[in-house]
Amino acid sequence: MSNSSIAKLNNHFPAENPGPELSLVPEAKFEPAGFWIRLLATAVDGMILNLIVFPIAFAVGFFIGLNSITENSDQVMNLIGYAIQFAVAIPYFLYFYTQRAATPGKLIFNLRVVNQTTGEYLSPKQIIARDIIGKFLGMVPFFGGFILAGFRKDKRALHDFIAGSVVVRKTSK
Repeated sequence: MSNSSIAKLNNHFPAENPGPELSLVPEAKFEPAGFWIRLLATAVDGMILNLIVFPIAFAVGFFIGLNSITENSDQVMNLIGYAIQFAVAIPYFLYFYTQRAATPGKLIFNLRVVNQTTGEYLSPKQIIARDIIGKFLGMVPFFGGFILAGFRKDKRALHDFIAGSVVVRKTSK
């Protein structure tokens, strides 16, 4: 993201859907969020999602174990576990990115995920492209799509390029 894009973002942070968190003080500025702070935010989101997914998966697994519905219960349980994760993660990301421009993990670290061109909230299409397709592709090979953010000046990862997004950090410069 160029300096002019950051300047544009600093002058136009999501005005279309300001939400309670984004009543920013005039001196607030934004800069590309670094690799490590993004990783920490992702870890927090992972913990939150697991707190939601684990009880549901446990209950479903317990039910399947009691009923032994198939000889391949382990494979069925793995498939159901992935389906539960997917079913929880999609609404989680859609809700938080469309309402707050950040997930709880990102909010803790003053990060926002916005449209790279306009600085506005991501559309649902961009969120799906970023968090489902882009992150899946970013894992192959060896999480290279994620590591990319650590080596780029604009700190964008593969999923950011796919969705046309940028993760910024609110500073008070």
